[in-house]
Amino acid sequence: MKLEFNNIGGATCVLRIDSIIKIAIDPALSPKGSKIIFKSFSSERIKEPVYKEEIFSDINIWLLTHNHADHIDELGLKMIDEKALVVMNKDCIELLKGKKAKVLEWGEIHCANIGEYEIKIVAIPAYHGNNFIMRNIVGKVNGYFIEINNKGEKKTIYFTSDTVYHKDVIKNINQEIDLMIANMGEVSSEKFGGPLTMSVSMLEKIEEGIKPKLIYPIHINDYSHYDTREKDLLNAGYTLIESGKWIVVV
Repeated sequence: MKLEFNNIGGATCVLRIDSIIKIAIDPALSPKGSKIIFKSFSSERIKEPVYKEEIFSDINIWLLTHNHADHIDELGLKMIDEKALVVMNKDCIELLKGKKAKVLEWGEIHCANIGEYEIKIVAIPAYHGNNFIMRNIVGKVNGYFIEINNKGEKKTIYFTSDTVYHKDVIKNINQEIDLMIANMGEVSSEKFGGPLTMSVSMLEKIEEGIKPKLIYPIHINDYSHYDTREKDLLNAGYTLIESGKWIVVV
């Protein structure tokens, strides 16, 4: 089974399986210079998303982790074809009216068949803040575990989404992972309840607990509120994927 990965930028990325199935996550496609407003601060996109629109024309499954504007925006919504299945966090319901959608709460499973491929999607807890109060303010977030089976072959992928290190993240990943796609950023690390997303040291702790075969960090320095530095990830031994190119996952 051939698994490929395309990093669009920010949290947006696409998986391709045997050039037959495409699974995409969190379409935020606003151009460089766009401003977004959160509850307590604003941010600017400082890196352009890199893609051609046709990459989204035949998506089989969209995964939406939460409704923050750096994860789903108006341009991204336009890319979600009505034929695609959208698996989403409950806070995305209002944005996806009229789409073929399946809401998953933490721990819930959705299974789909596409041709001879069996796909299992599990909503994994994501803790978008370092204490209960901040997580309540920010809102609930889904990570996703995907298992793809075909004729005895299996691939497993884990999207962390926006989370910090938490024991329940580790507890809910209880099988071998071929690829972990990790949202970094170390957002608001100096503020109450921060950081809101992973630092390099948190990624190392999650890696130690889950032991994935391969990790691709994303969500690094695409917006002004992301503080993770690429050199820190490189110094820690992680591979950074150039935006807009298909990479074969070994």
